[in-house]
Amino acid sequence: MRLPFGMLVTALMLFICSDAQVRKTIPVSIGVQVPEVVQVNLKEWFKVLNNLEWKRTCNGNFLAQFTNTLNQAQVIEFEPGGKVIKKKTTYPLSGMPEHIQKAIIASYPEMSITACMRLELAGVDPFYKATVAKADFTMKELLISEQGSISE
Repeated sequence: MRLPFGMLVTALMLFICSDAQVRKTIPVSIGVQVPEVVQVNLKEWFKVLNNLEWKRTCNGNFLAQFTNTLNQAQVIEFEPGGKVIKKKTTYPLSGMPEHIQKAIIASYPEMSITACMRLELAGVDPFYKATVAKADFTMKELLISEQGSISE
């Protein structure tokens, strides 16, 4: 009797612990409004927003997810007061900035670029995050500065 009960308790604890470690976003429901100041700030930067979708994070911030006019997926996180916390732009491989692409190819000629995004965080210089892979599917994550210096 002890063994099945112990297994049940262990399984329940694993489920609760794994669920608690996942950062959740809560979709904005019909009753929740995105503050006007947040919407105005977003529209100041981007006049055209394709497929705009708002979500609310578990700490009360607002996420704007959309595609810009260059067909790049973007996510911008706002505080309720309208201040931008972070921006993420995901580039299609054909639309990567040329100087970033050249820096990666020069440092990792045997690898191919599989993904690239630009991150802007409050208080930090903008940087790029790229994923490169070898033919044997070995992958590396790279951080690249605006000037093209790379760190793994």
